[in-house]
Amino acid sequence: MLIRQLGKADATPYHSLRLRMLQLYPDAFTSSYEEDVGKPLSWVEARLVPPQGGPGFVLGACSGDGQIVGSVGLEVEARRKQRHKALLFGMYMAPEHSGRGGGRALVEACLERARRIPGLEQIYLTVTASNERAKRLYENAGFHVFGLEEHALKIDGRYFAKAHMVLRFAEPSGRQEADA
Repeated sequence: MLIRQLGKADATPYHSLRLRMLQLYPDAFTSSYEEDVGKPLSWVEARLVPPQGGPGFVLGACSGDGQIVGSVGLEVEARRKQRHKALLFGMYMAPEHSGRGGGRALVEACLERARRIPGLEQIYLTVTASNERAKRLYENAGFHVFGLEEHALKIDGRYFAKAHMVLRFAEPSGRQEADA
């Protein structure tokens, strides 16, 4: 399986994959199929190409025939006080390709690339609290749960909790102030 950065030319297949993941696993993602199906291709292109050449990216896992069958993204915080953090988002492997190490390869490639971003110290993500398989994937990559958001998502009258996870590359060197 080939892992590569996706670009503007990948917008159509990435959008199809994204809509599929939102349809199949609505409780796993904050975005919804109903909202994303109507977004223009220009929105998808912008997601794949960070503004002003920023350090964010979306990686795709491609099958032997070049089809995008998985993806993961990293969005680095833009504000000066938060540039040491990034959000891992949209982790997905198509069900017919799961269980073969592709998800682990995507996360590892994402983290390897993230470690090369100057000033980046930590990556955070949210995962549906009941999704033990996904939590194990992230824990095996070095993430740990630091909080639980009850009722984070509401889908058809049902609530889903989200576990907040973080991976720190190194302990922060700056002094941590207590909130006043």
